[in-house]
Amino acid sequence: MSKINKQIYNNIRYGKDIDQSIPNYIETLRGLYANLSELNLGMNYFMFYENFIDSYHDMDSRDLSLLTRLNNIIKSSFASKENSNNDVSTSILSSNLIDDLDEIRNEIINRMKILTNYTDILVIYDYVLKRIEYRYSTDLEDIDDEQVSKQIYNYIFDSEDRVLINNKLSDVISQLPVRMSRYKYFDLLGESFSIFEEMTQASLESYLYMIRSSSMLYELAGMEDVFPELNLVKVELETSNYSDISQDEWSKLSSKLDETTETINYLADYYYGLQEMVNQLYIYLMNAKESNQESVGKELEGPMVSLISQINHNFTRGSLELTDELESLLSETEGVLEDLIGDISNMESVFSFIEDRYTNVLSSQGLDQLYDNLKKSQKFFTNSLFFELDKVEDDRVLTKEEIDKEKVNLLKDMETLFRKNSRYVNRAVMANTLNKIPGFLTNQDEVYEYIVSSLSQCRDSSEKKASINIIQSFWE
Repeated sequence: MSKINKQIYNNIRYGKDIDQSIPNYIETLRGLYANLSELNLGMNYFMFYENFIDSYHDMDSRDLSLLTRLNNIIKSSFASKENSNNDVSTSILSSNLIDDLDEIRNEIINRMKILTNYTDILVIYDYVLKRIEYRYSTDLEDIDDEQVSKQIYNYIFDSEDRVLINNKLSDVISQLPVRMSRYKYFDLLGESFSIFEEMTQASLESYLYMIRSSSMLYELAGMEDVFPELNLVKVELETSNYSDISQDEWSKLSSKLDETTETINYLADYYYGLQEMVNQLYIYLMNAKESNQESVGKELEGPMVSLISQINHNFTRGSLELTDELESLLSETEGVLEDLIGDISNMESVFSFIEDRYTNVLSSQGLDQLYDNLKKSQKFFTNSLFFELDKVEDDRVLTKEEIDKEKVNLLKDMETLFRKNSRYVNRAVMANTLNKIPGFLTNQDEVYEYIVSSLSQCRDSSEKKASINIIQSFWE
């Protein structure tokens, strides 16, 4: 930490010269955030450009359109900076750029939600198809249910680490054959809502999302239009007759599911990379200006601004070449990241002092918006990539009536889902949600009994064989 920053830090901490120290502190932290986000953006831009050269350039125009819009914002943000001795033009702080970036960011979040939704659906049908695989074999060996049950039980409890045990148990439950009646399942699901009494709305929302998404009950409006190629596969999976599917049909459908999974992973990686850049640019636009971070700024500004501008220029002219010069520019910033993080960590340690003690100074000097931008920047640095900026968590404690209403709605939707689908799909839904229901299997005896009953009650030898093979692969 420089002497100037250390003095500002100490003044805030010990309440000295506050009227001058607070604006200096805010400008200092803004400069640090701008420098860190610029560095992160440059590194992310470089890695994304590598992936673009390798494969992303062949993507659908639907997906590339967001990259084009992002490149335009990056160009507006850095072109003037590169051509004016690295002074930051005030035009880049235009609210229009942030508004445009907001639109891109929200669209990426929506598309990632849709991709996640399709993934959840594929998980269900993957369970179904894998249980059919051995139906076409003629030499299935007899299975010793008791011996296999002991193997699975010992695998789960071969450690004293509770987190590891719970993870193993969750994996096993999601793959065991399910022979529980739907009414027993609905009872378990309904009883789980009792734990939300005296808890917050946000807690219940999280649980409902987990159950609904794991059972194909969570669908986004218009998802069939955003990725129509994925929706075609979804419809085919939904309309297939799994009780009378031929081996050839099974093979084609399984291959199609695997290919679709790869497509979703590819698209998710692309949007993940886009969002990394969007978030860092968002921080940059909120904070960028000339700052007193001269020691870091001079070391960072030249190579990083040149790197970002050159990659942006390559995108604009359609170049697919990763030059030695770009790699050299990136290497010039080695060691800067560690210095920035150290300075930011020190300065942030007194951040809460301002809100706790000196809000009157913020108001009197018109610094409220800049301070709010710093708080917003911290959300980008600490939250998940796809957090929703304007979402307000509902921490209100729920009433019993509200909990009961949500329970009734979920059970009603589950009943409709089970009536619509075959027993193969319904069993997959139960397997994929039982491990998420609080209070299901509370001790080791219950775990062992459930494993034994799941295997012994399963009369479908191909399903049992598939389930055991998948579970045994966890430790082989």
